[in-house]
Amino acid sequence: MIIFGFLVIGVSLGLTVNVKSDIVNMTILEEGFESGIPTEWSNSGWLDSHYGSSHNGTGWAYSWAQGDTLTTTTLNFGNNTRLSFWHASEVGSPMSIEVYIDDTSTSNLLWSNYNFTYTEYNKIIIDLGNYSGYHQIIFVGKTTGFNGQLLDDIFITSYLEEDLLMMGDQEMVKEVVYRQLKIHLLLQIFQRANHIKVIRMDQFYLMHH
Repeated sequence: MIIFGFLVIGVSLGLTVNVKSDIVNMTILEEGFESGIPTEWSNSGWLDSHYGSSHNGTGWAYSWAQGDTLTTTTLNFGNNTRLSFWHASEVGSPMSIEVYIDDTSTSNLLWSNYNFTYTEYNKIIIDLGNYSGYHQIIFVGKTTGFNGQLLDDIFITSYLEEDLLMMGDQEMVKEVVYRQLKIHLLLQIFQRANHIKVIRMDQFYLMHH
């Protein structure tokens, strides 16, 4: 997971400043099933590359039974999160799929497509901007029969476009430049390099000594 672009931060003693950032793209899930269906996911019925073909690479997930359920691990959503994936009918028989967040209650249904027949992979994008914190995504196959449906290239990304609210005290922090850092190490590196704590509050970050 890589941060693209860079962020320049300047904080002066006793001052509060708004800092503009480039768009930061954080990929928090990327799954193409190249090594099969992840063992850490909860899976009831989806098969590893059973019939059909992939959208990209050599692997995909395959469902052909009513109620096949594939659940991601728990993921930490940031701001402006979105889900994308590719799916298709194996041979053109009518297929149905539902996508949920956290559980399969009706109120948590994010998206559905019933009786689709396209055999070319279609890309689906779902806005998850109303969700933050820890969540799971659930894919449910809803069709029975001798043929099935294909699922591939699942991505979940968060986009940070807001200003960052920075506060400094006790000591001046001149400038910090970040380029292409691993996202899961960003806060740790920032803290160690500058001896400051990072506290998330809603869509802002307060940084202080």
